[in-house]
Amino acid sequence: LVLHHIWKVGGTHLCSLARESGLRAALNPGCHFLVNSSVPDAVLTTWRPCAVQPGLADIPFDVVGHECAVDEIIISKAEDAGFRWVGMLRDPIQQVFSWYNHAVKIELKKQGKKEVALTEWLGECNDPQCGMGFSTFSPNLQTRWLAGGKCVLHPELEGCFEQALANLKRMAVVLEQDGSAVKGTEKLQKLGWTAHEQDRGFVSRSATMLGEATAAEMAYVTELQHIDLRLVKEARAQGLI
Repeated sequence: LVLHHIWKVGGTHLCSLARESGLRAALNPGCHFLVNSSVPDAVLTTWRPCAVQPGLADIPFDVVGHECAVDEIIISKAEDAGFRWVGMLRDPIQQVFSWYNHAVKIELKKQGKKEVALTEWLGECNDPQCGMGFSTFSPNLQTRWLAGGKCVLHPELEGCFEQALANLKRMAVVLEQDGSAVKGTEKLQKLGWTAHEQDRGFVSRSATMLGEATAAEMAYVTELQHIDLRLVKEARAQGLI
């Protein structure tokens, strides 16, 4: 199985769930493709974020994470190598606050840098052309990484929304990260994966921040994420999640 890992949409959680369920996966947080599969410990080897590359058919694991964009060709290459896709979506507003918590509350704090407010962080550079990573926010990343191609930089282009939805429909299973839990894990049964997701009653710091957000912050975030909001709404309407 290839787990499509869009940033802050539950990919690390799903990887952990796979290992907890007894599936074989590389010992790194994202179940990533290893340069040397004979040494599965992430401390001792190097991994690659994009799983669909030469050698995929030969990896000694049941699942692998693909922390990159997909397109029709990439999806087909994995299928030709004998893999099926597991997709993940998340409420785009939740995604923003989770990303902010990771980038500002955790990473910047580790680096000893000054903490910035949510709207200031979002306004620094919310364009992938500034460099995509956890330090800055890329709005509508779910649409970008599901549509692929030119849509990675320009998800507003005609056809990007439709392509993202079409590629999502090619996934064998689509799950939903909701807060700290994954919804829809019962659908994994048809792929031979019996997942044991439990409601631990955990409320994350990002969920707390979301609950305390001002009306102005919510309006700003909603405008930034308008394409992804439409995508998740349509996926729900069509029964994908």
